[in-house]
Amino acid sequence: MTKMSIQELLGIDHPGDLDEVYEAVKKDSEACEKRNYDKLQYSNPYRKQMVRIRAIQQFKKLPVHLSEYGPGLVIVNHKYIYALQTGQWRVQGKNKWYRSRDPEQFVYKYVLKRGN
Repeated sequence: MTKMSIQELLGIDHPGDLDEVYEAVKKDSEACEKRNYDKLQYSNPYRKQMVRIRAIQQFKKLPVHLSEYGPGLVIVNHKYIYALQTGQWRVQGKNKWYRSRDPEQFVYKYVLKRGN
């Protein structure tokens, strides 16, 4: 598996650190909202990217190793697959998905097994 930058992992073409990327994606999201103000149903992929970026930012503050796994998925400590958008996770090689409240709760409760 090759090493990818966070921007490549998330499929973002904005250069810079995560805060700059988040602000650029936030502007794109607001522009999308304005373009689609009159529609009842529409997709805002930028809002989804904002959620993924926030999850990555939370993971970067925690004592874990991250690597890319697939679109919107990361491997935590070479064992757990975590979905950045939904907060669901599973053990690599297993098919049972579990829910977590946020990356911090997931890491401390399941990866590091320190309780809540």
